[in-house]
Amino acid sequence: MSSAPIAPAPKLTAIQLIEQELSGFIQQREQAIANVHAVDGAIQGAQRLLAKLKQAAAEAEAETKKAAASIDAAFARSGPGEAGVEPPVAGAEAKSNVVEFPKTEL
Repeated sequence: MSSAPIAPAPKLTAIQLIEQELSGFIQQREQAIANVHAVDGAIQGAQRLLAKLKQAAAEAEAETKKAAASIDAAFARSGPGEAGVEPPVAGAEAKSNVVEFPKTEL
């Protein structure tokens, strides 16, 4: 390796400094625009997914109502208490098998 002294970087003029800053601002603006486009794309994707989920939920709800009506009709045809099963009571809440544990502080 040579031990030649490194020449100091030439001093920039005011115009060169401003041009450098302007170049940096332009790059930042381009990056910001790209970020906005990425966010817009994510928003549009989320909106499409939300619409599909709402549609699937509506279809599932319709299927549930159809199944409930079919079950109610089957109970109506079979009569009450047949095979030891009572028909569901209209408006009654379904009982859950979930066990609730008391909340504890950590």
